[in-house]
Amino acid sequence: MPVPWIPALYAAAMAAEGVAALVLGSLLDRLGPRIAIIGIVLAALAVPLVFLGGAVAAVAGVVFWGIGMATQDTILHAVPSSPMPPTQRATGYGLFDALRGAAWLAGSILLGMLYGISTPALVAVSVLLQLSAVPVFLLVRRTHQGEAESTRRTIP
Repeated sequence: MPVPWIPALYAAAMAAEGVAALVLGSLLDRLGPRIAIIGIVLAALAVPLVFLGGAVAAVAGVVFWGIGMATQDTILHAVPSSPMPPTQRATGYGLFDALRGAAWLAGSILLGMLYGISTPALVAVSVLLQLSAVPVFLLVRRTHQGEAESTRRTIP
């Protein structure tokens, strides 16, 4: 991709993120947290498109990356708040973002090292790391659903 196109691609990603945030927020209200899986999968697909495809694939990958960012900034912020009491939400958000930031830093260091060694390895590790979030998300979601149901049963 020519260097002058990079700001335009970033703008496209941010436009995709803005539109996706509205759509994903609406879908979250109607379908529940499982909608996050779509965003996680699209974000994982972004990496091979950007690093292994041509210019058209890179544009699609940038749009998928924007959708993945919207997933993180909307759904993954809304979902943890539902099982938390209002008096603990600020602490919960802080913990969530601290863990997410630490994971992001560790992943960025690893992928940065792989960038200089092997692009296919970078793509494979990135996709595997992103898709590994799906079972964790499902497990946490299932745990919180069970806690919410038991709380509803004990409240008269």
